[in-house]
Order: sequence, then C-alpha cells, then structure tokens
Amino acid sequence: MLPAPVPKSGRPKLLSSQTLKVISHQVKSNPALTAREVKERSSRLLSHVSLSCVRESLHDDIGFKSFRALS
Repeated sequence: MLPAPVPKSGRPKLLSSQTLKVISHQVKSNPALTAREVKERSSRLLSHVSLSCVRESLHDDIGFKSFRALS
C-alpha cells in the first residue's frame, strides 16, 4: 500500500487550467502569435499576470516552444 501523497511545496500557479485552455486555443489557431499578442488578445483574463508569466506558461505548461522567423 502506498503512503498518502504529501502536499507539494512551492508557489502555486497563477493561471488556472481554464485560462491555459484559452491561451492554448489561441496559439493553436495562430501559431505565429507572440506572448505579447496573446496577452493583449486576452487582456481581461491576463490582466493580473506579467508578460514573462504568459511566456513561461506557453513554454512550460502548454508545451509551445519559441521559433525564429525565417529570413
């Protein structure tokens, strides 16, 4: 029998799973969006978080990586 799970330490996430779904849908429909454009398009949902938080959520939580534009 396994022991009961211990609560994890650390800071809780700022973005809810619903907000992450909205961001994910935006980026899937237009992969060329920048983190700044995502924040501007969802200004009511993302007004309480910084641009770096949006960028980190795109990379870490949703799995979208940054790409360079072709020249």
